[in-house]
Amino acid sequence: MLTSEIVSEYAGITVIKYLNVTATCCLVYDMLIHLGDEIEYIWRASHSWMKWIYAFIRHFPYVVPITINVFLPGASGGSRLHSNQCRGFIIYQFIANEALTVAVEVILIARVCAMFKRNKPVVGLVIALFATEVAAMITFLAFSIPKIQFSPTCLITHTPGIFTSYWLWSLAFETFLFAMTLISFFSDMRRGLSGSSVLYILVRDGMWAYADIFAIMLLNTLCYHLIDGSLAGLCFCWEFAIMSIAGPYILLNLRRFSHRSHGTEGTTLGVELLGSVEFAGRSIPVEDWMSDSVSYGTVGHDTT
Repeated sequence: MLTSEIVSEYAGITVIKYLNVTATCCLVYDMLIHLGDEIEYIWRASHSWMKWIYAFIRHFPYVVPITINVFLPGASGGSRLHSNQCRGFIIYQFIANEALTVAVEVILIARVCAMFKRNKPVVGLVIALFATEVAAMITFLAFSIPKIQFSPTCLITHTPGIFTSYWLWSLAFETFLFAMTLISFFSDMRRGLSGSSVLYILVRDGMWAYADIFAIMLLNTLCYHLIDGSLAGLCFCWEFAIMSIAGPYILLNLRRFSHRSHGTEGTTLGVELLGSVEFAGRSIPVEDWMSDSVSYGTVGHDTT
């Protein structure tokens, strides 16, 4: 005989699975509409560590919702797992989430450091805070996982209060990065930089990426904190989807801008980048911004 708890549990599984499918479909759709640009501006470019970060952020998130749907115990044809197996299943999900979060934040960090012209105090501060954030998130996750409660079908039903801190660290760090972006932007706007500069594109894309990631992380945090039941993780896979769309878009848009600027009428084009730094007459890949091999000069002077 089916009890109300069993009915509620399987209803939760159905909702989670449908949300995972919609998140995956959204990812696939976004990938397909940008596939031409991805091939042109990412895969035809020279090999670099930034290219492989792009590939990881763009294509790894397909794996998580698919594996959750396939192996979700209790779902159609699925078998129930023991408590230790459920905990391992949950650990896998949060390790994947941590890896994706770190990869996206690496892109955001590279962008901020570029905007500040690799200023050593700024770079040192950002890296120190990033290391602190990652260490804190791993620590809070390690303390939280043993106290997480889950249903017989391995759906999270309750999280300890300390688990909220896991998400808050990431929210706080990304807010700091966005604040640094705005500081650089307004500082350089006072110097009369054009709104069509790469700096403007960095701020524009960074603003919507920050807003989307912040919103889905906050919503996910609230769901885990406020919902005691099988729907606590209903936004988990959507966080993967949003980060997988926002992170690559920043890189892809800059690649697109760089290539188009490089090909403008074959003339030397001074592209305003990093505020008061000018790159003349050539396409600058995103990953080279952090490299000492890029030649640059101050606006208004000859480039070296």
